[in-house]
Amino acid sequence: MKRELLQILGEENVFFSEPLKKHCTFKVGGNAKVFATPTKLDDLIRVVDLAKEHNQKIKIIGFASNILFSDSGYDGIVISTKRMKTISMVDDGIVSVSAGVPIAELVSFATNNSLSGLEFLAGIPATVGGALCMNAGAWGNEIFSVVRSVSFLDRDKVVTKRREELSFGYRTSEFLNTERIILFAEFELKTGVKEQINRNVEEILSKRRNSQPNGFSAGCVFKKNGSISAGKLIDEAGLKGLRKNGAVVSPIHANFILNDGNATAEDVRYLIAKIKKEVYAKHGVVLDTEIEIVD
Repeated sequence: MKRELLQILGEENVFFSEPLKKHCTFKVGGNAKVFATPTKLDDLIRVVDLAKEHNQKIKIIGFASNILFSDSGYDGIVISTKRMKTISMVDDGIVSVSAGVPIAELVSFATNNSLSGLEFLAGIPATVGGALCMNAGAWGNEIFSVVRSVSFLDRDKVVTKRREELSFGYRTSEFLNTERIILFAEFELKTGVKEQINRNVEEILSKRRNSQPNGFSAGCVFKKNGSISAGKLIDEAGLKGLRKNGAVVSPIHANFILNDGNATAEDVRYLIAKIKKEVYAKHGVVLDTEIEIVD
């Protein structure tokens, strides 16, 4: 399989026994058996087919900004879409974007073309594919509210579905934890005034800077419980600053677990379990993780 992967992707796009901590925002995790970064759709499909042929499990990631990898790594092929980046206007207000495009680039493209509707996503450290998988959002909005269609690989076929044909909800979608691989999406945006859109983006970025901690993390660890903020529940349970070796519950925002540079995935998992236990004991609420834990 090694020789075939090298033939498909070239030495610059396939890595063996690759440390996953280099490829996720948490900066923890063991090694992937194979780490692949295809640059073309055809190559992605060929790698997926090769994995199936050799009975290798696969995990698709973008920036892995919402993922906690295991310390034991991943015994399969991790495929990153971060080098598959195309973005274009296909019609008035319609933007076509490949899965590997960073949200920051999409927001910038929309702003530069005087298109409004994506400002709320500013500052989210994800690719388009990752954001769609978890239906990322902020400030009461979510990415699927501006989606027109999504094209994805389903087994051996490329399928396109319009928004109304897709299933999604709060921090979830039909693409999460399935074998379907998002390839492209179209967004339906509104024409606006560039200067005002830019001001809106800057305002959102300022809100993030003032309310969220800096450091290695995977963003909010838990989903809110109905209308109740998970961070508030964790704070009221007295868990801000709780530490396990190199992992610590942020003293700024209790729904963030930070890696001070020396944490392991096991440290983070310990804190997740501890938070769940203490919040249930204090409030009778079962917290549901927002981040994806990959073994």
